[in-house]
Parts: sequence; C-alpha cells; structure tokens
Amino acid sequence: MKKIFYVILFVLFCASFAQAQGGKTFEFTYEGQTLKYEVANGNEAMVSKQQRAKISGDVKIPENVTFEGKKYTVTSIGREAFRECTDLTSITIPNSVTTIGEAAFWDCTGLTSITIPNSVTTIGVSAFEDCIGLSSVSIPNSVTTIGMEAFRNCRGLTSITIPNSVTTIGGGAFSDCNSLTSVTIPNSVTTIGGFAFAGCANLTSITIPNSVTTIEEFAFARCTGLTSVTIPNSVETIEVGAFCGENLKSIIVAKDNSHYCSENGVLFDISKKTLLQYPKGIKGKYTIPNSVTTIGDAAFWGCTGLTSITIPNSVTMIGEVSFSRCTGLTSVTIPNSVTTIGQSAFYSCASLTSVTIPNSVTTIGDAAFRECTGLTTVTIPNSVTTIGDAAFKSCTSLTILTIENATPPDAEDFAFEGVCKNMTIYVPAESVEKYKAAKGWSRYADKIKAVEK
Repeated sequence: MKKIFYVILFVLFCASFAQAQGGKTFEFTYEGQTLKYEVANGNEAMVSKQQRAKISGDVKIPENVTFEGKKYTVTSIGREAFRECTDLTSITIPNSVTTIGEAAFWDCTGLTSITIPNSVTTIGVSAFEDCIGLSSVSIPNSVTTIGMEAFRNCRGLTSITIPNSVTTIGGGAFSDCNSLTSVTIPNSVTTIGGFAFAGCANLTSITIPNSVTTIEEFAFARCTGLTSVTIPNSVETIEVGAFCGENLKSIIVAKDNSHYCSENGVLFDISKKTLLQYPKGIKGKYTIPNSVTTIGDAAFWGCTGLTSITIPNSVTMIGEVSFSRCTGLTSVTIPNSVTTIGQSAFYSCASLTSVTIPNSVTTIGDAAFRECTGLTTVTIPNSVTTIGDAAFKSCTSLTILTIENATPPDAEDFAFEGVCKNMTIYVPAESVEKYKAAKGWSRYADKIKAVEK
C-alpha cells in the first residue's frame, strides 16, 4: 500500500514540476540573433513576444533551444510574437513548427517574403495581417486551416496558391489584398469564409471548385475586377452579399445544383421564390419574375446602375438592406401583397423622389427609408402599425407626411429625426390630439395637423 502511495506521490510531483516549468520565459541566441522563448509543454518551446527595437533584418528561428541545461524543440510561434516588428525583412521558420499563432507577424511592414515549412498545420487569426510589403508567400500542403484575416491587407501579394490540404479559408483571410490578381482554390476546400476575398479589387477571375459547400457572407464583396462567377453544383449555402462586386454582371449556377439557380445572371434559390443577388454591374430597368415571394437581404444593395424596378404582386417580403444605396433608383411602387418593408430596405436611395406604400404593409423597418434625401411626400396607409427607429431619418426634403391610420402607429422616438424643418404631418381630424400625445409622435406635436379633405 505504501509503495502505491509513493508512486502516486512521485507522479503528482513530476506533474506539478512540469507545470511549474511550463510558462517560464527565457532568451536564446542563434546565429547572432537573440529571441525570447517560453517553455510550452514538456520538451517543447514557443517563440514568445519580442521587443520590437531588438528585431531587424533577417531572422532565423532554430529548431532547438536550450534552457537551464535542457533542450527544447520549437513547435510554435506564439500570439503577437513579432507583432509590429517593422524592421523585420525576412524570417526562417524551422521544420519543427506546427502552429503560427494569432497576430504572430501582424503589421510587420518590412517583411517581403516568407516560406512556411511543411510542418505547419495552422496559420492563426491575423497571423500576417497588414504585412503590406509581403509580395510572396508559399503555403505548404501540410496546412489545413487558414485563419480569419490571416493575410488581410497584404497589399503586395499578387498571387496565392492554396494547397489541397486546406479545407477552410477563414473569414477575411485575404480581404483587401488589392494587388491579388489570381487565386487557386483547391478541391479540398469546403468553406470560403465571410469576407475571405472582399476588397481584392484586381482579382479578375475565380474558380470555385466542386468541393465547396458553403460561401459565407460578402466573401467576394468589393471585388471590382470580377465580371462573372460560376457556382458549382456542390454549393449548398450562399450567404448574404457573397458576390456583391461593383462590376459583376453575371452569376451562373451549374445546372445540376440542387439548391440554387440563375436567370439572366441573377441568383435565386432553386424554387425561384427568393431573389438572392442581383449583380451590381447590370444597369437599367429590371422586372422581378412573378414566381418571387421574397426579395432577399441585400439582394440589390449598392446597385447604383439600377434605375427602375418592377416588383410583382407575388412578393410579400422586402428584406433587410435589399435596395440600400441604389442611388439611381428614382421611384418605386410596392405591390399590395407586401406586408413588411425590412430594416434599411431603401436606405440612402438618394434619387428616390416617390414611393407608394400599399395598404397591405404593417411594418416599416428601422432605417427603411433613411437618407432618402429626394423624397418630398410620403403617405403611410392605415394598415401600418409599426414604424421603426430612424425609418425616415435625414430625409431632408420630406415636407409632407400623411398618416391614414386613426390610431397612431407605434413609432420610435427618432423615426423622423433630421427631416425637413418645415415638414407637416397630416393625420385624420379626429386623431390630432391622440397623435400629439402618443409616444414617438409627441415630439412632433407642433407639426401635426388634420388632413385636408
């Protein structure tokens, strides 16, 4: 029994000793360069956070380091290890390293090239973010994950080859790499993260392999060089604004895709009941097919060349931000099938001078018509029971607002903030005092008058 007790005691001692050793920091000099390290686990060490002033030129990380007479293998580059080491021009990473940690080389603006050894499996979040001098990078086929914003704003990168070991391209991984002209995505990738290539203005073509099942929100937003994109039959999920590049004229879906379809370059769900994405590069008028019941979130967002839209009476829902910043849109007639105008649906449609809201609408969402500076008159029908926050905020030309409902709709306090100072609110004669006392309306009491018959 005593023997067992001492064995347990010895094991616990060893464990506590190892734990005590873990986390210890030390310095080690290799080829004239002194770096800071931390005991990570057992016989492993991690490159820890360096002093910026001491890091310059070419830096070589050794495979092994010694501390207190014991040898450790360098297996990771820790969080923010070389962050903002702007005088660092090149780095040699040994074959023992498996992880490049979060923000490890963030804002190393002097770094021009890097070779990642084939021992590395993970490139962490923001690992090379803002390395604006980085012109080339070799990603080995040992890497399985490219973290969120790993190479964000690496403005010097012109091309990137992603190895066929990678399954996920993290959100914003290559966003704002505005010199990037070509990207090879292997058929191992299943997910392209949100904003993954957003702002890659010189990217002129992209091939999405037949392995991809998910394309997340705004993955290719602001890719002004893209004029067309083809979606393979493997794709099951396309999130909002995935392809909202300013010059995109055509979205083509493979015929065998069981989740999506396209018509005249416009993206729909397979049933064609939801219009998901209208390419920003298409100009002029557009008539929505009468099979559509929902205009998806951000479906027409930023389509500045859209001058006229015909919405069929099959549509019941106008989604959030659906026509936001359609600055060329001058008028819109909403059919009497629509019940909800979503949040920011027509936000900043500066050329919109008239809008017809039908008697079927019950809810006008937050900021639905915010900054529609061309609107001069608006009639809100008696079906409307809710007017969201900032719904008509900063509609600086709005002088006449007519409310048909005898019962004041629920309105947020700032629903009409910043409208024309001379605006008059006309309400049913029998309801003038109700409106003047109602929450959301009382602050405009001096503007409320009986509707003129």
